[in-house]
Amino acid sequence: MKKTTVLLALIISQFAIGQDSKNVADSQFKINFLTPGVEFETGISNNSTLNFALGTGIFLRKQNNQDTEFGVFPYLDGQYRYYYNFKRRLDKGKRTDRNSANYFSLSALAQSGKSIIGNVDFTEDYAAFVGPIWGMQRTYNSGFNLNLSAGVGYAWSENFDGEILPTVSFTLGWVLGGKK
Repeated sequence: MKKTTVLLALIISQFAIGQDSKNVADSQFKINFLTPGVEFETGISNNSTLNFALGTGIFLRKQNNQDTEFGVFPYLDGQYRYYYNFKRRLDKGKRTDRNSANYFSLSALAQSGKSIIGNVDFTEDYAAFVGPIWGMQRTYNSGFNLNLSAGVGYAWSENFDGEILPTVSFTLGWVLGGKK
C-alpha cells in the first residue's frame, strides 16, 4: 500500500510539472496592420492553441480588357493550431517565446460578400472556407509579429456549391502584452 501511494504521488507530480512546461503562450493579443485586424490566441495544451481573428482581406481581379477590380472585405477566422518545432528551434538557439514556431492548423473562415472599400461586391452575402493550413509565426523582442500560412480547403457560398481552393495569408503586426 505504501509503495502504491508513493508511486501514485510521483505520477501525479509529473502531471503537475508537465502543466508548468507549456511551450505555447497562455494568451496573446495581436494587432495586424498590413491588412488591418485583431487576433487573440490562447494556449489549450503544451503545443496547441486556438486563434481567433477579425480582420480584412484584399480582393484584386483583372479580366481581359476590363478595368482592375479591387475590394477590401471583412472576415472572421478561427483556427486550431498545433506547433510542432519548438524543440528543434530551441536546440538551434532560436526564439520560441510568443509562439515563434511552425504549425499545422485547421481553419474555418467566413467572409462578407460586401466590400467595405473598393468597387467589387459579390452577389452572395457571405463566403466560407474550411481546410488544413501550414504556417510559420515569428515574434521578435519588440513584439513585431509576422505570420505566413498556406493551405488547401473547401470554399463555398450561398450561390456557389463549392470547390477545393488554395489559400495564402501573410500578416504583419504587433503582439501586445507579456512574453509568455
